[in-house]
Amino acid sequence: MIEFRNLTKKRINTAEFKELYNKIFPPKHPESSRKFELSVVFAQPHFMRRLNKQYRNKNKTANVLSLVTQEKWKN
Repeated sequence: MIEFRNLTKKRINTAEFKELYNKIFPPKHPESSRKFELSVVFAQPHFMRRLNKQYRNKNKTANVLSLVTQEKWKN
């Protein structure tokens, strides 16, 4: 499953992301049982900086952060 959260004021068209996700992980492919979730969050730089500081101990903004978790995203 893919989930999108837009924390910006900019409108995001997620259709292309969903299409790419389905090409990489075809829903009917046996090995793609989708036992995982992918969350994509569009965020402002100050929020990215806070996450980067919290999880990577780097006090600067980042264009992309990739985090692995066993728990679902919570605010």
